[in-house]
Amino acid sequence: MEGNDSKRVLVTTLAASIATHVWFKSFDPISLQASLAVLSIIPTTLGYYFFSVQHVAPFFDLLWIYPTYYLAVLLSVCAYRLSPFHPLAKYPGPTILKITKLYSVWVAYRGTYHVYIRELHRRYGPTIRTGPNELSTVEKGLIPLILGSQGMPKGPIWDGRRFAQGGNSQYDSVIDVRDASIHAQVRRPWNKALGAEPIKDYESLLIERVTQLRDLLKAKCDETRDKIGKVNISQWISYFAFDFMGDLAFAGAVNYMKEGPGDGGMDAMNNAMYLISITQHAPWISKLIRATPILNRGMKNFIAYGIGRGVTRASAQIKHKDLFHHMTEAEEVTGPDSIPLIISNVLLAIVAGSDTTASVLSNAAYLLMSHPEKHRKLQREIDAAFKEYQILEFDPLRTYDEMLSKLPYLNAVLYVLSSVGFFGEELMHNRNETLRLFPAVPTTIQRAPSKGTQGKMLQAENVSIFLPEGNGIMVPPYTLHRDPRYFSPSPDSFIPERWLPTTDGTEYITSRDAFIPFSVGPANCAGRALALVELRYVVATLVRHFEMEFDIPAFKPERWEKELEDRFTFSKGALGTRLKWRG
Repeated sequence: MEGNDSKRVLVTTLAASIATHVWFKSFDPISLQASLAVLSIIPTTLGYYFFSVQHVAPFFDLLWIYPTYYLAVLLSVCAYRLSPFHPLAKYPGPTILKITKLYSVWVAYRGTYHVYIRELHRRYGPTIRTGPNELSTVEKGLIPLILGSQGMPKGPIWDGRRFAQGGNSQYDSVIDVRDASIHAQVRRPWNKALGAEPIKDYESLLIERVTQLRDLLKAKCDETRDKIGKVNISQWISYFAFDFMGDLAFAGAVNYMKEGPGDGGMDAMNNAMYLISITQHAPWISKLIRATPILNRGMKNFIAYGIGRGVTRASAQIKHKDLFHHMTEAEEVTGPDSIPLIISNVLLAIVAGSDTTASVLSNAAYLLMSHPEKHRKLQREIDAAFKEYQILEFDPLRTYDEMLSKLPYLNAVLYVLSSVGFFGEELMHNRNETLRLFPAVPTTIQRAPSKGTQGKMLQAENVSIFLPEGNGIMVPPYTLHRDPRYFSPSPDSFIPERWLPTTDGTEYITSRDAFIPFSVGPANCAGRALALVELRYVVATLVRHFEMEFDIPAFKPERWEKELEDRFTFSKGALGTRLKWRG
């Protein structure tokens, strides 16, 4: 091939690669299948043209077009993402994240994304670039404009979180709906099923399970000579949460505390959460992973488990008004017509009804055992309340939430109520020291401008961001809740007193509008009220009836936080505990 011919082939190949990049940028997001097709067809077409039409050289001599084309596309993409012409160019962050989210995939695979994002904010500031088209911010003034009623719909990260990824639907359940109007419609039955009146129906189920947990833990104490039971309390809490979820959604079809997790549901859930914690950072590769049997086996097992439970629930004789009873009633569907509603929401019910609360309760137990003086202080308050109300133990025929909600120190450890919400909404808002330190969803709360809007201006005091359409912005609760601007002194320390009026002269900075453990706005956690009822009952029961301390030396407390993994929600390790029955 002569020099002029080689130059013409090279220039044409480079021009084609730049055109490909422009096409990708103009029509983003593009499906993986379409992307692979374009990246295969263009260099092949170039080679065929120069071989068959121009007769420049034998086809095998033209094979260098492929690596040249792919390298040029890659360099064009990288150059643009690092250039001052990129709309997010002014925001600081690691070079690797400006180029690709694949490094985030690696961090997520290790389970340390929450720690990584916090370290990036420490190094680069309150608003940083965490991807080619993504920002992360801990500017509390921007939260209403991102998450609130005047905020934005869910961002592209949610496309990688879908469980089923099947059919023509744009979503699997309410959790991954990105269209705001569709979200409001799909959210409606959840709001009604988790309202004040239905929660009263769930409270008796909760008391029965809490009592069962107490009795089984007591039996562990009684079977030893010294009356001290050695248990993995985080495992028992997970079993309890899964059992209560079974009562709440599947007509009591789960009994892990007595029988163990023999049906594989919990393992299937954990494996599925592991997968989506990775694919959420690269939604474009999600369908490819789902098409690979070895990689997708855990997700398939979880979907099969959920469908099986959902079908069983739809055909069961209902003994009590559970979650899906209230959801189908809200949608005015019965019998076979209720099956699609149940199936579409069953996987979310499993995760939201067990995984998140188990994580928070386990962290609460860890923090109380780490601070024996605060444990005893809470114990004294609960003992006094039981005595004042003349209660020996919880009765499933009565409700006690009103009593528990009035306990100041329990409120500080768990929550405090305010009648007016974050953005003037009439909401219940919670001030929870456990959830401040360990929010159930630690990082990836992401939003993005609505399609067709061209972007959104986010402006608050001393900060202004224009977010173009196609870009996302994340608010990471784990980092936000430990920001010394909003929580000090000692933002990394467990100090329930920071939520209470001080009597010793200590002054705390406690920014309640920077506290978002359940997110905020239209897409906040629908089950937050029920979750807090559950937290109150379990913590009150454990503290009331048991002395708890770490099972040292078998368990090393310093391992706990190191073993917490960001799997969309927090995934936890073993929590070795010594229990002694108090009576």
